[in-house]
Amino acid sequence: MADVGEAVLWPSEENYPAFAAACEGGVLQTYAEFHAVAQPMVEQMLASGLQVSKVNPDVSEMVAWCQANFGNVKSKARAAYAGFVVLSQDAKRDTH
Repeated sequence: MADVGEAVLWPSEENYPAFAAACEGGVLQTYAEFHAVAQPMVEQMLASGLQVSKVNPDVSEMVAWCQANFGNVKSKARAAYAGFVVLSQDAKRDTH
């Protein structure tokens, strides 16, 4: 299995309104705000040598998974979901 490094949720611009509406807790309201904050963070992680996997979430799947596993859709639950998606994709690749 590949080393995951950091998995980050990275909704598309089209997907962002639904993503923001589904999230509990602090989340930036527009894609432009999200991108302005998140892109430098990802660049810093990459510069420090971390592997970064960006996950464009299926919002309804994300909400269902977070609710089932954490009882909410707060930042820790969303971070765990991002990791789950990346690990699931790696597992699928390893079995084919």
